[in-house]
Amino acid sequence: MFFSLLFGARAAALCLAAFASVYGHADTWTDSATGLTWNYTVAGGAASIVGPSNNTPSVSPAPTGTVAIPATLGGFPVTSIGQCAFFGCSGLVGVSIPDGVTSIGNYAFRNCGSLANIDIPGGVTNIGSYAFAGCSGLRSVYIPTSLAAIAEGAFADCWNVNSVVIPQLVLDMGLWSVFPESLYVLEHVKILDGATRIPAYSFF
Repeated sequence: MFFSLLFGARAAALCLAAFASVYGHADTWTDSATGLTWNYTVAGGAASIVGPSNNTPSVSPAPTGTVAIPATLGGFPVTSIGQCAFFGCSGLVGVSIPDGVTSIGNYAFRNCGSLANIDIPGGVTNIGSYAFAGCSGLRSVYIPTSLAAIAEGAFADCWNVNSVVIPQLVLDMGLWSVFPESLYVLEHVKILDGATRIPAYSFF
């Protein structure tokens, strides 16, 4: 428990530093249908969802229930959910990620304790460090074959994940690396087509 609190505080500090050094000024867009205001930056013709300050989510007011991330912001396709974008959004139950997203940043959904399941779309190629760590309510996870890189501990402290759908990449890394705590409660594993091997210690 002490380690989790300490790590959470460290992650929050990293979120603040990341915004100051990387994101700078963020543009905003308000969805008239939902009343939600989204914060984003644009680079290279693509939009990235970002949080405006320490422990403040990318969307305000703080999202509750199920939220659909816009496919475009400011006329630009959303391709990245940036570092710490939804950090600490405890009321977030579900999230719909648009197909154009290719990257989910470090700590993007860290400590979203009410998030129940996550389907990562087929275009995502990279999932950052501790992207879903501390999502204690998470029960099922789908990771597509498009994934080229996933950091160790991406789903750390997710004690209730009992069903996963995974590609070869996760097998090669070992489930213990990506889902370190979930191995204690895991009941269902589906390996996606295209996998050709199950390395030693994949489920150790």
